[in-house]
Parts: sequence; C-alpha cells; structure tokens
Amino acid sequence: LGSDESLRHFAVRLDSGALVVSQQLDRERLCGAAASCVLSVQVVAENPLQLFRLEVEILDLNDNSPSFPTAHRTLRVAESATVAARFPLESAQDPDVGTNAVGSYRLSPNSHFSLDVKQLQDGKLFPELVLERALDREEQPELQLVLTAVDGGSPARSGTAQVTVVVLDVNDNAPTFDRATYKVQIPENTPVGTLLLRLNASDPDEGSNGETQYAFGVHTSDSVRRLFALDPRSGEVQVSGALDFEESPFYEIYVRAHDGGVPEMEGHCVLQNHFSLVSRESLDRESTSQYVVELIEEGGLPALTPTLTLLLNISDVNDNPPRFLQPSYDAFLPENNPPGSLLCTVSASDPDDGDNSRLVYSIESGQVQGAPTSSFVHINPDNGNLYAQRSFDFELMQVLPVSVAVRDSGSPPLHANVTVYIFVLDQNDHPPTILHHASDSDVLAPQRVPLSAPPGYLVTKVTAVDADSGHNAWLSYQLLPQSTDPSLFHVSLYTGEVRTARALQDTDVAAQQLIIQVMDNGD
Repeated sequence: LGSDESLRHFAVRLDSGALVVSQQLDRERLCGAAASCVLSVQVVAENPLQLFRLEVEILDLNDNSPSFPTAHRTLRVAESATVAARFPLESAQDPDVGTNAVGSYRLSPNSHFSLDVKQLQDGKLFPELVLERALDREEQPELQLVLTAVDGGSPARSGTAQVTVVVLDVNDNAPTFDRATYKVQIPENTPVGTLLLRLNASDPDEGSNGETQYAFGVHTSDSVRRLFALDPRSGEVQVSGALDFEESPFYEIYVRAHDGGVPEMEGHCVLQNHFSLVSRESLDRESTSQYVVELIEEGGLPALTPTLTLLLNISDVNDNPPRFLQPSYDAFLPENNPPGSLLCTVSASDPDDGDNSRLVYSIESGQVQGAPTSSFVHINPDNGNLYAQRSFDFELMQVLPVSVAVRDSGSPPLHANVTVYIFVLDQNDHPPTILHHASDSDVLAPQRVPLSAPPGYLVTKVTAVDADSGHNAWLSYQLLPQSTDPSLFHVSLYTGEVRTARALQDTDVAAQQLIIQVMDNGD
C-alpha cells in the first residue's frame, strides 16, 4: 500500500495480492452524513513497478437508532386552541443514510391530536401535531403523548420522545350558584348582624379565572342595601338594619357572582320574587356585537302596559387565536447573501377586538447546528417581516426550518405557530480542487509508460472534486495545447482518464509534460 491513509484501513496479502480490511470500518466516523462514502486506496506493485489507485465504497449498515434532541418536551396549548391548529415537533436524528435514515413517525393513540409529517425536497421529514378535537382544561388538564421515529432499515430501529401537552386555562366558565332562587323567612325586628344564609357559587376555572366574589345586582333597591349586608368573599348575607313588616312584607335581593378573569364572567341568583334575562344560546361578539331587548309586563291594560328597553353590548372575550394565512411558508435565499436580506413575510389575522386582536410575532427558541435559531434569522414583531441575520453558505446548510410564533395581546394571550422553510440556493463559489498524490507540489508524480504501450493505454487518472452542487459541481477535463505533444495523449472529458492516443515512437520526446484543465459547469 502506498499511503498512510491506505495502511490505516487496508492491507495487501503479499502471496495472493488480495486487498483485505485491517480494522473495522465505521462509515459514520469516516464520512459523517455524506450520502456516498468512498476511500481512495493506492497499491504499489514491484517488477515492474506500477501504481494502482482503487476506490473502495463503504456501504452503510443500519447500526444506529433514531434519537430525538430532547427526550421529554413540554408543549403548552390554550384550551381555546382551534381545531386544525398545528404545533411543530423536533425531528429525530439518525447518523445512518439512505433507507437506513429516519423513514417515518407515529404518535401514540390519543383523543385530541393526530400526526402530520411533512417531507422536504431533500427527503427530510418534519413531524407536526394537529389538533383534531377541542381541548377542555376542566375535563383533562394534561395529555401524555409518545412520538416514535422509525428508520427504514431491515430490521428497523426506532427511538421515542415523550411529549407532555399542558392545557392552559381560559376563562370559559361563569360562576354558578348551587340554587337559582333562595327563600328565607325571618321575623320582623330581627337583630342587626343576624346571618340569613350563606350563598355558594362555584367556578371550575383555574387561578383568578375561578376566584369568585359576590355583589348586589345593579337593580337592587336602596332599601335593600340599607337593610342587608353581603360579604363579597364568603357570600354571607346578614341583617344590617331594622326590619318592619308594616313597612314591607318581603324584599327581593338580586345577587351576582363574578370571577377574576379578563373579561370577567358572572352568574346570578335572587332572594324571593324576581325576573331574569337569560341567554338562549352562546353569544358571539364576532357575529353580533349588540342586542336591543324590550321587556313588556303582562296582565295590564294594553294602553298602560309598561315596557323596559335594555341595550346589551357584548364585550369582547379573547376566544379566537391568531391564524396564519398559510399552513407553512417557503423562502429561497442565494448563498453568500448580505446580512439583513428580507426572506419573506408571514401574516396572521385575529377577528377579536382591541388588544385581543393586536398581534406580536416572534422566533421560537431552538438550536441549529449548535447555535440559537435567533442568530440566523430575525423577525419584525409588528409586521412579520423575516430577515437573515448572517450570510448563509450552501455547503454548510441547505435548508433551515424556522418555527415562527404569533400571539395576541389578550389576557391570557392566545398563540399560533407556523414553520418557515428557508432553502439556501447554491452559487458557483468554489473552483474545482484536484486531488494530488501525497505531495505538496502542483505537479503530479512522473508516470512511467512502456515504449511498447498500445493506443488507449491508461497512463493515469486525474481526479477532482467541487464543493458546489448540481451543474456547479459537474466537472469536465481537457488537455491543453501547451502540453509537450498534445497529439500523443487523450483525456476523457468526464472521467479524467489519460490514455495514449497512438503508439509510441523512438522519435517521441522521452519526457512529456501534460497540462490538464478541470472546469465546472457553473455560471
């Protein structure tokens, strides 16, 4: 063997000339994620002295399992998230290549989410959760999901990641009294401070959304407020003034219970005779923002029938999350771009009102090649313009998936996510590189050709590589006329093989210098 690199991996049996492996070969250590792994081997034969070049291709073995960068991920989703909302997940990594790389994903059975897997042009897979059934924190505050990545090897290998979905509370429940009507009989002259009853309203929401306080209703008369006291925290109703049957045989006390959400929700009850205006169905401000209700008392003469007109303005609740106008975005960027280049604009809308519809865009935290995603791209939080933070190099990165989040300014804010796929386009910024022998010289070692060599005799082979891709890396070889005798040799246009064009003659110059040009097909 003619080089240290060859000696490290291979050996030649002197008796048979067989090329054997001298140590176990690890394709991932030798070639990383490259699709093709080829090692160059040089063999020297004596008597006559000849140099042979061999290319040994190392085939991939499915000896690695897919693995996720994060084994346990927590995903926070508001219970108001709309059906069909998408939530990107981390992709699994597998150092194997080809069919041995990650080939599919599956999600553990559950009642709310399905799995959608996107495939890019280069074959990479990106899993996303899709909400199939609306969430309800009061029904199920947390879901445990298992994401499994399976490679295409035989037998297949797999890896898993635990995904915990934490359902965030939205103020979607009003306080509810255990009874709609309370009736209490008390004698006149009952002492001040006597406890009449303790009201009880409950709210299944969380935190301030479920904290209940009590207050008299807006139609409560001044006499009721003077004679009765209501504790806003405990709901206790006590006598606070002198009760006289002759002054009034009964009192009607209208009580409301409201929670601490924004906006707050409330429930109602009454002590003795009352009327209540109740909703027949759920109210939607985005559909109807104002109602005019006319109340007419029955039983009187038509001309004397009193009416009461109520103007009900429906206040906005942050019940609509932002929606991106596209399920995903693609941006194409030529490599060597100047920093600050505009990549694309993501846009979302929200039908709510005021702060509930004011949107803020951001880049979700993540890592790309060991660096934060925010070091590669920047987004204008107000208009969704996405800019490049740095110059990109196609040879280092071909596609960059960026998860963009948008949230409204409601309380609590509602979120949406979208994935932007940034495709880096190759430019012809690398010249071909000729792979020399083990020498620092630009001139190859002399090749010996016997005088009896026939036409088409293989003299040597020039090998070159180009770091670009596609047409930019398509190489051609040409023998330049500056050579000693261009008519004596021929160079294969695409393989770089140098062969004799005719039989050698005694009159030919003994030492021939060939100048070979290697050119790519880029522009």
